[in-house]
Amino acid sequence: MITICLTYVVGCVVTLGYLILFGKKVHEIDYDSPNLYSWHDDFNSNAQAYLAWSLAWFILVPIVAICLLYKGLERIVQRLIELTDKR
Repeated sequence: MITICLTYVVGCVVTLGYLILFGKKVHEIDYDSPNLYSWHDDFNSNAQAYLAWSLAWFILVPIVAICLLYKGLERIVQRLIELTDKR
């Protein structure tokens, strides 16, 4: 039980750190600036969004991993198709 709790806390801290460092640069997450499309969520600032996402990291990380795995496999298949079309 302690291992699960420690894993959750470490994951939360790592996710929060990642979002603070790379949220605006990599993912263009910016709730601090005025947003014309504010209807899609209830976040008023980056602090609220980053905290919510870092608390839900155990849901987000597997979903992102599955999406990245799918995209990678899709690229591999596309390259294989291109190789067979050249022959």
